[in-house]
Amino acid sequence: MVGHHDRVISLALSPDGETLASGSHDHHVILWDAVAGEQQLVLNNHNHIVTGLQFADDECLYSTSRDGSVLVWDVANEFMAR
Repeated sequence: MVGHHDRVISLALSPDGETLASGSHDHHVILWDAVAGEQQLVLNNHNHIVTGLQFADDECLYSTSRDGSVLVWDVANEFMAR
């Protein structure tokens, strides 16, 4: 998959400005190289619309969903931390 397949409703930029996270109605979070504009990783553990994104630092991303879930991602190592 390249890009989202539905509306993007949430964005977050990492503190170092190198990674952009986008969340969508398609239930996915996509990490982008903010400098090159290239897709890096698709995070797909949400079961509903991704409503919010927030970087805690350059390696930790929080994502929220309309179903009330909050997921914590270790984006440096490409896995869900909790």
